[in-house]
Amino acid sequence: MKLVEIYKALLKEETQEVPEFVVSHSFTNEKGQKVTQYRVTGGHGGYARVTHSKDGFEMTNVIIEEEIRGKGIATKFYIKTNEESVRETGKTLQSTKPDKTGLIELSPDGKSLWDSLVKKGLAKRIASNRYRFK
Repeated sequence: MKLVEIYKALLKEETQEVPEFVVSHSFTNEKGQKVTQYRVTGGHGGYARVTHSKDGFEMTNVIIEEEIRGKGIATKFYIKTNEESVRETGKTLQSTKPDKTGLIELSPDGKSLWDSLVKKGLAKRIASNRYRFK
């Protein structure tokens, strides 16, 4: 590879946008709670939904395109969302709550992310498939 091509490749890497979650829109759910939907920037596929609850925000859905998984994007988003939850409610971010039947839907990737937050000392497991930031 020529020196000019190497330089161009490095310059492209430096100016490439780092994907992150940004607010897409908000709506009110059937329980009267505000829900904020986020999208992933940089032309990547992905979204997240956060339910605003008086007992702390609830991370209800997170989907990230496979090619950008494992780069810390969701971890940063969870930490930032926890800070917002504490600011607005005085309570920490929590994982999805059980539905009417008691079922808790937490994907293997979601469980893995929460478990990594527990290992880092940022969150705790509060029940089977239920987590909350400390």
